[in-house]
Amino acid sequence: MIKALKENNVREGFLEADKYQLLLDALAEDVKPVFVVAYHLGMRTGELLALKRSWVELEEGLIYVNGRVTKNGEPKTAPIYGDMRASLEDALRRGREESPKCIWLFSRGGKPIRSFKGDWSQTCAAAGVARLSFPRSAPNCC
Repeated sequence: MIKALKENNVREGFLEADKYQLLLDALAEDVKPVFVVAYHLGMRTGELLALKRSWVELEEGLIYVNGRVTKNGEPKTAPIYGDMRASLEDALRRGREESPKCIWLFSRGGKPIRSFKGDWSQTCAAAGVARLSFPRSAPNCC
């Protein structure tokens, strides 16, 4: 008989729609698209921040993720749905206007966003959502 191993990665604390909206309203404009995509797709933060503008196909409704940035090394596609479309349109527009030579989808001042821990902590405090971890690997999960 094979004994099952104990799992220690149980998800707790799902983010409800009202809390999602509070956080979205409180976030800085350049971080909002990161949060929206994370909420809907549950992509790892590293994958999110590595997305390039050219990987977003609004007409097809897909984001193509290169295997070099996925955890398992396999490329994948992710659907664009819900309020993701408007958020991605905004990120792409802002990027073209503010830093046309920058290749990164999520950027700030022409440079890729590498971290937003400070933004996230301040946002959680402002929205009254204490000690909330940024979505990492399961849709609508915190």
